[in-house]
Amino acid sequence: MTMLIERLLVATARRYEAEAVVRAGSVHTIADMGGVEALRTFLGPIEVTCLISDVGPVHSAMAAARALQEKRGFDGVVSAGIGGAFLDTELNVGDLVVATEVHHGDFGVERDDGFVPASELDWPFGSHTCHDGLSARLAKPGARRGDILTVTRQSASNARTADLRRTWPDVVAEAMEGIGVAAAAATRGLPMAEVRAISNMVGPRDQHPWDKPAALDRLAEAFADL
Repeated sequence: MTMLIERLLVATARRYEAEAVVRAGSVHTIADMGGVEALRTFLGPIEVTCLISDVGPVHSAMAAARALQEKRGFDGVVSAGIGGAFLDTELNVGDLVVATEVHHGDFGVERDDGFVPASELDWPFGSHTCHDGLSARLAKPGARRGDILTVTRQSASNARTADLRRTWPDVVAEAMEGIGVAAAAATRGLPMAEVRAISNMVGPRDQHPWDKPAALDRLAEAFADL
């Protein structure tokens, strides 16, 4: 499935992620989108507005919702940045993941017999299916398609990682903004995708060091030839 894209809203948490997204742009300017800083550029014929929302699903939802209210005419919304991969996925630092579905990893009910996620409770935005056409535009050769978990706590311990794996055995990566961006996009009926370049493996940081420069280079490649 292909889709026509003329104006794309991309939500990142940090400025260095936004700068990677617009790295290949012919022109870029700093804009104010409803009180949120953004970088605006053209990647070929596509106008890209890249928000800098700050970390977490609440900030990303608020920033994307403000931007969509400030300016109409976007053809799609993308949550983009770096993320962590689970060790049993055969992903490596520097790989690219394009989401099939986005799940809220911390939203649900904690019971004596374990965690029940919102997606199993019929609560809103426990999970969101990404748009195939928009995702395909970002899935460069070698990219992995798979489910991405939105968390509100970075998983930097073996115990936390094991807890997540028991509930979410099929997700391939974690990040902190995707489900918030999905909620904002859904309020406008817009297609949504999430793309993450792997900067680290999920687990203790002394065992799994980060490589942000490699991940940011890969993120830039995903947007370079939209």
